[in-house]
Amino acid sequence: RVDGDGGGGADGGGSRPSAAALLANADQLAEFAAAAQAAGLVPMVEPEVLVMEGEHDLAAAVTATRRALGALAAALTAHPGVDTAAVVVKTNMALPGASSEEKPSDWEIAYASLAVLDYLFEMLPDLPGVAILSGGQSEDEAMRRLRAMAELSAKQRSWRQGQWPVITFSYGRALQTSALRLWGERRLVDSSAALRFWAREHSRAARGLPPGRPRPRPASHVVAALGSLSESWWLQPLGLAWLSFIFVNVYFYAFTGLCIVMTVYGAGKNWIPFICFVGYVLFCVPYFMDVLPMEDDCFVWTGDE
Repeated sequence: RVDGDGGGGADGGGSRPSAAALLANADQLAEFAAAAQAAGLVPMVEPEVLVMEGEHDLAAAVTATRRALGALAAALTAHPGVDTAAVVVKTNMALPGASSEEKPSDWEIAYASLAVLDYLFEMLPDLPGVAILSGGQSEDEAMRRLRAMAELSAKQRSWRQGQWPVITFSYGRALQTSALRLWGERRLVDSSAALRFWAREHSRAARGLPPGRPRPRPASHVVAALGSLSESWWLQPLGLAWLSFIFVNVYFYAFTGLCIVMTVYGAGKNWIPFICFVGYVLFCVPYFMDVLPMEDDCFVWTGDE
């Protein structure tokens, strides 16, 4: 936490961590990074500061985050088994506490956050990138401030001749809040649309792009009902495979029997295959509506990122 009345621990008594606690946690993160790299993985180390809690101002958040990142950078550099060129750091934005009277703009928060990252990049010049945490911000706040950071970061990369690590996002609540709320209300189609929407918008914000399409409208009752069917066991992949196998066999024998009847008794309307086909399509629509992504909902990194 940022606020507190002392250095923390037995001597300070406050909620701030002591210098010994910071170093101990930084050393553990360095050990984790070394073990991950030894296993052929890229470690993501996360020295998050709970900046949304308390009454502190923006300057206090900057100071606390610099302390945490400074301890982490020192530990990563000192550990012989860590290659800092193959590490991704996950850290928070610099934010005033939720109970603070200070209400900085998105650009002020972006400037302060990039100042902290500049300090980190000076200590770890070969760091390839940083993933920003939402830290309890709303979806809109996290998106706007990430976009501001991306625009300022692009200017930094320009005058530093490209020597500026990539900044992306690693959001939890700012990505899933709406989706989980709608899921809890059994609005499964709307939940899926909300998750795709915020994933796409945060992806655009991380690249400094303006907002894309407007927010999705609530699904109609018919579409919502069809989407809800996809939770049934018989519309899951394994159940669908078995029922499709059975249905195809029934369709085959029904069609064969119809051909025999038409041959024996003469002309007749070929309506049974048509009904079977329509039934098969209606059977599969809810499943494919829920699991197949639309091309517009896909998001990819472009350019040198």
